Amino acid sequence: MDRKIILVADKDRTTRKILKAFLESKGFRVLEAENSKQIRQLLAEDDPQLLLMDASMAEKNGLELCQELRQCSQIPIVFLSSANTIDEEIAALEAGADAYLGKPFDVRELEARVRAILRRVAEKSFKEGIIEYPLLHIDALKTGP
Repeated sequence: MDRKIILVADKDRTTRKILKAFLESKGFRVLEAENSKQIRQLLAEDDPQLLLMDASMAEKNGLELCQELRQCSQIPIVFLSSANTIDEEIAALEAGADAYLGKPFDVRELEARVRAILRRVAEKSFKEGIIEYPLLHIDALKTGP
């Protein structure tokens, strides 16, 4: 079975380690990033299926980074934020996030959201006739070269 890769991006090392341990215990492979440069690098190198990102990343605002990523990627993005206001949640969703969780959050809710988003993405790809494996992308609905 192919383990889904989740990129956990948070400036706080302890938060990253806790999320990594929890998600790995649930069968996911987890990558860690502490800033926007590392996020971009890991997105290019390892092709994670989901990004969990703190709204206040080091060196770049999480909302700006989300908008920037949406220009070149459709990776699902879940914002994690200690601000936890309705205005920030709306801003995150408008910037391109797929979900928003205020800190502190229940890890069971996080797991449920992650699985729901990954399931939705997989179903969409299947309906669109797209089959993907590492280093292989097949679009069964595309015709011609």
